[in-house]
Amino acid sequence: MTTPLLWIVDDDEDDLWLMEQALRSGNSLCDLRTFPNANEVLAVLSAPFLLPQLLLIDYNLPGMNGYELTKYLQNIPIFHPVSILWISAELNPAWEKQAGELAIQECCTKPMVYADWQDFMQRICAFGLGRRMK
Repeated sequence: MTTPLLWIVDDDEDDLWLMEQALRSGNSLCDLRTFPNANEVLAVLSAPFLLPQLLLIDYNLPGMNGYELTKYLQNIPIFHPVSILWISAELNPAWEKQAGELAIQECCTKPMVYADWQDFMQRICAFGLGRRMK
């Protein structure tokens, strides 16, 4: 079994650090690549790259937000098999409606305390391996 590649797009450096630390400390089932904004993701597309199995996008990105980035990526055929999840500090019912329109697999709230990040990231990786999130 190959280790799934997880791409995380989040402009919050602290949250990216927490996610990376949670994966490292939890015997991660995922390899990780992080991006601070949508433009960094788009820049990767212009060169050969390893396609992720799972893409975790912060909805509230500056510039191109999570919805716009998702729509853009879903128009690229090689991204069709990639599972996409949205995260945010708090969920908005309007985003959940947009998620349904774009076939987003999950909308998740970011954990508020460090102790919850490890479990959150393990559930994300398990989802990338084809197991349903709880």
